[in-house]
Amino acid sequence: MIIKYPETVLVSSAIIMEVPMVDKVEEEFYNIVKDGDIVRVDADNGIITIL
Repeated sequence: MIIKYPETVLVSSAIIMEVPMVDKVEEEFYNIVKDGDIVRVDADNGIITIL
């Protein structure tokens, strides 16, 4: 899950459901990625790859 504005409920839910999450992504990412793009999220290292 890639989020722009982390909220307590969203973050808590992701933790409970064990969903990888990255926040505070560089603004340029949002200009590059489009709806429907497939991405790989490496939440441990904070790396997002557009496939």
